[in-house]
Amino acid sequence: MEVALQKQDELHAVLTINISKDDYAPRVEAELKKTQKKVSVPGFRPGNAPMGMVKKMYGKGIYVDEVNKLASEALFGYLDENKIEYLAQPMMLDSDEQKVNFEVEEDFAFLFEIGIAPKADLALSDKDKVTRYKINVSDTELDKEVENIQRRYAKQEEAEAAEEKDIVYLNATELGEDGKPLDGGVTDKNISTTPELVKDKTLQKKLMGIKVGDQFDGDIFKLFDNNVTVISNALGIQKEGVDDLNKKFSFTVTEIKRFIPAELNEELFTTVFGEGRAKDLETFRSLLKEDLERYYAQEAENMFEHAVDHLIYDKHNFDLPEKFLKRWLVENNKEDFTPENIEQKYQEEARQLRYVLLRNKVLADNDIKITSEDVENMSMAYSAQMLRQYGMPNADEALVRQISENNKKETGYMNRVTDMVAQRKFMEVAKTKVKAVEKEVGVEEFYEIIKKHNEEHNH
Repeated sequence: MEVALQKQDELHAVLTINISKDDYAPRVEAELKKTQKKVSVPGFRPGNAPMGMVKKMYGKGIYVDEVNKLASEALFGYLDENKIEYLAQPMMLDSDEQKVNFEVEEDFAFLFEIGIAPKADLALSDKDKVTRYKINVSDTELDKEVENIQRRYAKQEEAEAAEEKDIVYLNATELGEDGKPLDGGVTDKNISTTPELVKDKTLQKKLMGIKVGDQFDGDIFKLFDNNVTVISNALGIQKEGVDDLNKKFSFTVTEIKRFIPAELNEELFTTVFGEGRAKDLETFRSLLKEDLERYYAQEAENMFEHAVDHLIYDKHNFDLPEKFLKRWLVENNKEDFTPENIEQKYQEEARQLRYVLLRNKVLADNDIKITSEDVENMSMAYSAQMLRQYGMPNADEALVRQISENNKKETGYMNRVTDMVAQRKFMEVAKTKVKAVEKEVGVEEFYEIIKKHNEEHNH
């Protein structure tokens, strides 16, 4: 068997594998003998079928399998032995030189197209300056958070007349041009709103002071600020059907709910921080400020890492085997890539591939391993973050572990978590390469910076 590599350029090569009958015949014969011992043919005891019959029944399939296996072993054996780093998977070359016809050939010439991985070195240095924000938590921000917690743990009670922050529940019916319920229209749908969220001043004024049983006509689009998604969800109809609605609806108030903020007492402090941690308001505010400072420190670090990410993308635009990758994507990801869209979608795919190549190189160069303990810790951290988003900032470890174990049952979850670990380890290295420039900002200023950044980069 002959194997030869011919480079087309630095990132593209063709590997030719010539296989003769002498290469595969012994393997085919051995596999036929194994099959003879296993098969059961009517009229013969198990394992005693004549070889001629076995060849007739199974010979072609075994022949094709063994030749293909031999070609695959030669392909990857050569790549491994010669330490050739390749992208994606080699593909059979569409060429007249390709000689693979199992009906007439006894000798075969397999030609594989190979995309060679480019050299990817992290080109960051202390000349690359990245802002690391320090966010100051003011008393005003602390007051806002105290109010948020009071609302979060508020009690609901029935209200007689609606105020700005009350939830007003309405029964809604679509009206026709004659002011009567529209035949075939939306009827008796239960919806809700809050006066402070209604931007139309006339409609907002109508809701203020309204009582249960009161009825009024109004524009459903103005009630929900022309938000098609909110309207479709509120009325239980498809988004496509919103444009066909008549704007005028009849509304009847069915219920008004008022949230009474939780009292700032030891019961609330215990609910938020656990038994014995805060017995008075001063301690509660102190603990709350510590939490906010940790939260905003993490937000600032996220922004710092995001900026480093941008720097990595911007500074590493090295060449890839573009022609090979486009063909590979179209042939192997037919649901996402087609000859018609490959030019449009390839650039983002290439951008991500460059990043992954850099990440893998950095991890390898620094002998950084991903252990099962790393993955377990990341799964726990991810699960704890989920609970924080659901309003449970201090969930006990047993609950976090339960959520983590449930997450592991989801298809693809462990791969995602492993990728998160790899990204975390890569970023820890990348951050040490740049020069961090400290800058103090307030909370509002920080989020204005994020907003401006997102607008500039279409995030």
